[in-house]
Amino acid sequence: MARRLRVVAAMALRSHAGVLGLGCELMDRRISLVKEFIENNLHEVRNIEDIARHANIAYDTLKKVFRRTEGLPLSRYLTLARVAKMKALLADGKLKCFEICYQVGFEREDTGSKVFKRETGLTMVEFRNTLLR
Repeated sequence: MARRLRVVAAMALRSHAGVLGLGCELMDRRISLVKEFIENNLHEVRNIEDIARHANIAYDTLKKVFRRTEGLPLSRYLTLARVAKMKALLADGKLKCFEICYQVGFEREDTGSKVFKRETGLTMVEFRNTLLR
């Protein structure tokens, strides 16, 4: 997966059309690979710089192209991906809340808990309890 992402990035860099002037198909493919990387590696992704470094794409370019392609900022997508994964792990019931926060890439439990509450309106414990009813 990482190799494919680097190959696509290298192809784009060789293009004389410029990164933002590339064909839509290539940009869509690059963004698809970035999204796949995020979903498969949430535990490793700490910030957008990590994603840009892994994808071998300039930070500002990645943010601009992602927003143009997906219609939402990359930071928002990353947050939504983390919350979706947190919901799945909470439903599974095997991990404690603090373990889930670390599993999805938050460096601190309180940050993960605050983000979850802001996005869902429920604490992680409340969410898990609603699933048990």
